Amino acid sequence: MNINTKEETKVSKSSGKFGFFSIFVTIVGTVIGAGIFFKADSIYATTGSTIVSMISWIVAGVFILIMAVACLEIVSSSKNTDEAGTLSNWASKFVSPKFGTYVGLFLIFVYMPLTIIPLTQFTTDFISSAATGNATFNDMWVNVLITFAIFSLLTIINLHSSKTSRFIQLGGTIIKLIPLSLILISSLVFIIVDPGMSNFYNDTANIHSMSGGTMFQTLMLALPAVLFAYDGFIYAGSLQNETKKKGTFKSALVFGILFIVFIYTMLAFGLYGSGDINADNPFSVSSVVVSVFGDEVGSWMNVIISITIVISISTGLNGFITSGNRSFSSMSETNLIRDDNKKQQERNKGGVPYHSARNLAFINFVWFIIIYTATTFISISSGSFDEFIINVLSEFAVIIEFMLIGIIMLGGILNRKTKKVKVDKHKFFIPSAIITVIFTFFIGTYETVYYLFINPDAYNLTIGIIMISSIIILIFATNFQTRNMEKRYNNNWEKACNYVNDILLIDGGVIDLDALTKSESALAEIEKYNSKLYKFSITSISSSKYVEKVNDAFIKVGDFNYKLIRKTVDLAYSAKSKILRKD
Repeated sequence: MNINTKEETKVSKSSGKFGFFSIFVTIVGTVIGAGIFFKADSIYATTGSTIVSMISWIVAGVFILIMAVACLEIVSSSKNTDEAGTLSNWASKFVSPKFGTYVGLFLIFVYMPLTIIPLTQFTTDFISSAATGNATFNDMWVNVLITFAIFSLLTIINLHSSKTSRFIQLGGTIIKLIPLSLILISSLVFIIVDPGMSNFYNDTANIHSMSGGTMFQTLMLALPAVLFAYDGFIYAGSLQNETKKKGTFKSALVFGILFIVFIYTMLAFGLYGSGDINADNPFSVSSVVVSVFGDEVGSWMNVIISITIVISISTGLNGFITSGNRSFSSMSETNLIRDDNKKQQERNKGGVPYHSARNLAFINFVWFIIIYTATTFISISSGSFDEFIINVLSEFAVIIEFMLIGIIMLGGILNRKTKKVKVDKHKFFIPSAIITVIFTFFIGTYETVYYLFINPDAYNLTIGIIMISSIIILIFATNFQTRNMEKRYNNNWEKACNYVNDILLIDGGVIDLDALTKSESALAEIEKYNSKLYKFSITSISSSKYVEKVNDAFIKVGDFNYKLIRKTVDLAYSAKSKILRKD
């Protein structure tokens, strides 16, 4: 995952049309980043085998390719529209607006904080690697303070200016290629020159470390970490609106994912083949660099690569916060949250939706306190710190995200029958979507059962409590938002009826001529009001009874407007003419 661009990837129409290469590069740049360095060690710690670790990258890569094929039909629902290419928008279309609200709130309140904070901690670890040569600072509070400083700095930057954010993004995107290229080339050369030194031929590197763990079990437990590294490609979906030729996006997405799978597989092969199996973190960047270049050269090479990775991850964090700042704004635009005054869409002089950004900053800050408080107590009892923050949190969050994608895919399958959403049908959608649904729910269920019931240690119980509590709170929050929407509809409908009744003052068949001016102006006003009310209600109310009510109401109001009001105006003119003639 290139935490670089977990964005809506929405391009303005003025920016021109994209060809195959432009979209290909964008998709590759969205996914490839520090994810491979972020998860390589934790995957090996889970599998206890370099071979099984490699297999996990291959299996996840094949699954991501299948999911990408299924996504072609889902993302086509936003084709030729101004709608954002976001999970919440697709969830609203293919499942229900209420589910779309839930997905949007989950991404804002759970997924983003539980990805941003671990990535910030990972940045701190690479600062430690460059400064001290250790994987992390020995003093836990030094870790906390540096992590909070990085988190606060990037948050403040993104609160005030989108221009500065774009500058950081551009520079970091170029710099991130340095560690990827160096590690890939050097590790592969190391293996090719002396294959016998590879860890794949080392029995010690291929003994399962998990007690009683079969290859299948360890493979299943390792997959969420790999999926985290691949996460992000689906958010390039709205680029299809900007293609030069029909089918360009489809080809670019498929070949882009194939390229990403190839690069990540080669990187994994290089890391697992050349790492120092005797080191505390055998497949961290420092271990691989020292193993390949030796102690003397490897020490200063580690400093250089660690610095470039710090810049790379900081760029990703910046991109993640930038896109997150627009989350409330996007949900307001698509009527998935109640925002009567459109406050969440207001932008400051720097082009940032300030209220939306401020809300996300507050949410992240609350999570920061919760996570580091929980981690402090866990560390006191277990002596560990990074494992909980960097691995456990992010993996549980990505499991839920992929399960939500699976539900959207299920909605896409049902849409083939209902034809509720207009899409471009793709030949392999049904089999690829079915595989996606089965795979995501199997992995999610397996992980949940294993970590909460089979192996309920301090880490897993803590994250289980956090995630289950978050899900329950979000369900209540979604219901609250929906009730607010329904209440708003009912209030507006009553207000509209009273407004019309006040205008049409009919008493015993006698037209009140004072209502004439009001009646004429009401025609345009109520017509405009109806179209807005109807569009808002249909897209925002999930309950079928309210949809029926809105449809019936629209018909009745239409009749009322164009028949009764028009007739009233005509009669009023007629009555006025008669009165004038009598006078």
